[in-house]
Amino acid sequence: MDDVKAMTRCIELARVALDLGDHPFGSVLVRDGAIFAEGRNQVNTKLDPTAHAETQAIREACKALETLDLSGFTLYTSGEPCWMCATVIRQVRIARVVIGGLSRWPTGGYSSGHPLLTLDVPGRYELAPEVVAGVLADECNALLDQAGWSGPPPAQLA
Repeated sequence: MDDVKAMTRCIELARVALDLGDHPFGSVLVRDGAIFAEGRNQVNTKLDPTAHAETQAIREACKALETLDLSGFTLYTSGEPCWMCATVIRQVRIARVVIGGLSRWPTGGYSSGHPLLTLDVPGRYELAPEVVAGVLADECNALLDQAGWSGPPPAQLA
């Protein structure tokens, strides 16, 4: 499965999330060329602030494999992982992360001033994943626009 096909599935999951009243984010975990696990944002419908698309897919894969080591996987996500998700990605040793649209908030795990996804952290998180950003970014950003996700007011950024 190539990056565009996997990101297309992320976008489909993000649309479902949006239609159900959640934030428009979708994620898939791919191993050996096939989707192994999927997740969509369910923060609102589950009343769970940790139910981000990435964590949902990671939970599904870890439970299915009965392991916390996902080192052979690529994670695709329609939106840039936040700091929480970036930490989880590092913890389970995902080898590659493919991002659609970059974060509109200053809490992105890749593009912010605190790039937890790629930060050099000796010891526990020493293996940073390869990151590819911008795959189908226009389509991913269009969903954010549709949901009214413009980012925080400038006063909150200071």
